[in-house]
Amino acid sequence: MTERRTSRAAAEDRSEPRAMRTRARVQEAILAAASAGDIADLTVAEIARRADVHRVTFYKHWETAAAAVTDAFTQLVDELAEVTFDQADPLADPGRVADAYRAALDRQVREIIERRTTYRHLFALAGGAFAASVESALRARADLVVAELARAGTDVPGAADGTAAAYVAAGVTAALRELARSDATDVPAAAAAIEAQLPRWWPAPSNPQPPAAIERSRRE
Repeated sequence: MTERRTSRAAAEDRSEPRAMRTRARVQEAILAAASAGDIADLTVAEIARRADVHRVTFYKHWETAAAAVTDAFTQLVDELAEVTFDQADPLADPGRVADAYRAALDRQVREIIERRTTYRHLFALAGGAFAASVESALRARADLVVAELARAGTDVPGAADGTAAAYVAAGVTAALRELARSDATDVPAAAAAIEAQLPRWWPAPSNPQPPAAIERSRRE
């Protein structure tokens, strides 16, 4: 039910600027609330008050506070995962693609570590709603990366049917969940450990991390 409501709202947002502004205010309010304290007890009334929107307006987009929080933090992780490429560049390079993905991974890891308490709560939500939402967002990002790798000449098994992107997205989502559960604090080391688990067809980065960084993350 929540997924249908969220999907409908998202479709409306693409053609309704006012709805987009409302959702942006709600996301900002939720992130501010998370910075101020625990979000486990965040209510619709509190979110609406912070965002300066009527509760009726809130319910046009989400059924529960948890659904709104899931959306807000999924969008944040998705934005941090953004990797862009110049499609006009005829010299696509697999190593540079790997570098760009690693930079995005660093951003996601830093976010998880800095708001660990929040993400522990989100990943523990009943039914795995947050993990599923993040995986869906990361799948779309991985699709773009796989397409760019193919353009750069990398032989990616499962690229055509989406298997490769699905595998990467599921693995990274699981790794971020485990990171939230851990006590790791070294961003480069944690990101390097996740990067080391990518499929064998994943290209070597132009600027690889030293093995010591991976070992530090494993010890933590």
